[in-house]
Amino acid sequence: MCPCYHSSVMETGYRFIEHVADVGIEIRSPGLSGIFETAAEALFVLIAPRVRNAEKKRVVESEGDEPELLLVNFLNDLLFVFETDRLLFRRVRTLSMDEGKLVIEGWCEHVDAAGVEVDTVVKAATFHNVLVKPEDDGWRAVVYLDL
Repeated sequence: MCPCYHSSVMETGYRFIEHVADVGIEIRSPGLSGIFETAAEALFVLIAPRVRNAEKKRVVESEGDEPELLLVNFLNDLLFVFETDRLLFRRVRTLSMDEGKLVIEGWCEHVDAAGVEVDTVVKAATFHNVLVKPEDDGWRAVVYLDL
C-alpha cells in the first residue's frame, strides 16, 4: 500500500492509515462536498490506481442523516456500483448535497478495460472510528475500509 498524503492542510487531500485488517483514509478539504469527492478518489486509487481513460459518466445518489452515515453509505454505494456494473470511478463531482442526500456525477472506466488491474479488494466502508467534522481550516474526515 502507498501511504501518500497528496496536499497541504488547506488543499483537498488524503492519506492512507494502516490498520490491522483494514485501511483508513484521512481526508481534508476546504468544503464538506470535497470530503466526499476526495474519499471516492482515494477509494478507487486503492482499488485500481492505474485507471487512465475514465470517460463514462455515472450518477450515484446516497443518503444519510449525519455526515458520518452519509460518508459510509456513499462509499458503500460506490462499491456496489463497482461490484455490480464493474465500474471504477476515477473522479467525482458533487451535483447536490442537502437534507441528508448526496448526488454525485462520476467519471468511470470498466474494470475489464485494457491495462486496468484491481490491486486491492475492498469489502466495505465501516463505521469503525468514522469521523466527519469542521475544523478551523476546512473539513476533516476519517473512514476505515474493510479489506
